[in-house]
Amino acid sequence: MSKVRLSSPIALMIENCRAGGVSDQVLLECLRSEDFRSLPPIGDGKMNFDKLLETANEIGNDWESAILNGYEFSFITITGIRKLLAAKYRKQLNQDYDQDDLVIKGLILQVDEIASLRELISRQWNVIEETEHDEQLKRVRIELKYQNS
Repeated sequence: MSKVRLSSPIALMIENCRAGGVSDQVLLECLRSEDFRSLPPIGDGKMNFDKLLETANEIGNDWESAILNGYEFSFITITGIRKLLAAKYRKQLNQDYDQDDLVIKGLILQVDEIASLRELISRQWNVIEETEHDEQLKRVRIELKYQNS
């Protein structure tokens, strides 16, 4: 079964909710009822859940399957990757990694985090293991798969 492909704003909303301590079950209940008042402030506190839900419904995103069975980004920019790294992995630009044009380098992740990142962004981006810190931590580089030379 292929994974649901989500637009960046929708996928980042899910990851921000998860990072904010919202369980998948609570998030699904809010989405089904279209009532987000029970959620704590998420991300910068300015997330417009109603607009995101409207957008997802217009696009035809399958929320439930994405949340329960996993998803991948249909398209994600380098800025979107930075937002994903901040929300899901608590990694910040210039603190935990550097960016050189369309390449993120010096990022240290656990082996399971590398696997989950690959599942999310591998349609467009390569996640390349560079060096090993120990059995569980590795330094990785993220680069665009297709670039004009």
